Amino acid sequence: MTSNFRIIISGMFLVMMLGCSSQIGGVGPGMEPQEAIVKELGDLLRCGSGVPKQLADLNSFEPNFPISYRAIKTGEMVVLWGIPMLGEGNASTSEGTIVAYEKDAATAGGWVLMTNGTAKKVTAVEFASLLKAAK
Repeated sequence: MTSNFRIIISGMFLVMMLGCSSQIGGVGPGMEPQEAIVKELGDLLRCGSGVPKQLADLNSFEPNFPISYRAIKTGEMVVLWGIPMLGEGNASTSEGTIVAYEKDAATAGGWVLMTNGTAKKVTAVEFASLLKAAK
C-alpha cells in the first residue's frame, strides 16, 4: 500500500468517525437511553420531503428508525405535527422551538426535542414555557 493511499483511507475513516456535526443527532457514550430515542426521533422527523403531518407520513422510514417510530406509535413520545425541523445550516444558529416531547413531560418533566435536533431534559415548569413558545 502506498503512503498516499494510507493517508486517504485514514482521512476518510476520521471523517466518518466525526460525522457532520457534534450538536445534531448521533448517540454518544454516557448518553441516557431516552436522550438517544429523542435524538433519533429528530432524525426521523427530518426524513422524506416536506413536513410530516401524521405518523403515516413516516411509515416508510420505520425500518431505519424503529425505536423512535414505536415511541410515537405507542404514545411514549408526543409529536407536534406540522412543525418543520430546522436544516443543518439553520440548526447551528437557533435552538428553535419544541417539536416533540415525552408524554409525562407536562407533569413530571422529561426529554424534549427542539426543532434544531437537540434533546433537552426539562422540568415541568420549563416544559410549559417551551410548549407555549411552540404554539
